[in-house]
Order: sequence, then C-alpha cells, then structure tokens
Amino acid sequence: LHMLPEGDGDEEAAVRAVHRFLRRTPARMTGVWLPDTVGDRRPQNLPGTWDQYPNWRLPIADPEGHPVTLEEITASPRLHALMEVLRPRKPHTAPPGERRP
Repeated sequence: LHMLPEGDGDEEAAVRAVHRFLRRTPARMTGVWLPDTVGDRRPQNLPGTWDQYPNWRLPIADPEGHPVTLEEITASPRLHALMEVLRPRKPHTAPPGERRP
C-alpha cells in the first residue's frame, strides 16, 4: 500500500500510517488509542494476569514512561499530527436524488 516511509522504522509514522489506512476503508467511525497520541508503548492490559501487572490502571505516559497531564496530551505534537491525518478532507455530499443514510 506504500503508506509507510522507506528506511528504518519510525513509530510515529507507523501509527499515522495505520490511521491513514483506516481512513481509506468504508468504516464510518474509527478510534484513536489515546496512548498513541503521546508515544506510550506500554500495554494497558496483559491477559492472564491479575496481580502481576496493573491492568487498566496505568496512567498515560510519554515514550520514557513519565506520566503526562491532560494539558500535555492536548499540546502533544503527536496528537496534532495524528488529528491532521484524521481530519476530513472535504465534506461528503450525496449526488442529487440520493439520500444519505
């Protein structure tokens, strides 16, 4: 599909490429995993564990594992780059005589 940049892996580019691909599908709604907006690589849930790992209790963190605030999330360059990928390019208008669902 040629959606990833050439060369060594760029994690941010890979995340944007996944969402760029989703924009090309017929899906009417897609979601963004909030940790992707700041580069948090830790899994939120490890199936089969209960007291060995803090499932669903990890604060969102930056790539180094430092927790981030809501203000830092909203100011994140990663978030803004991802939102640019997801921003509608042009409004969908139905041809004359066709009803939109």
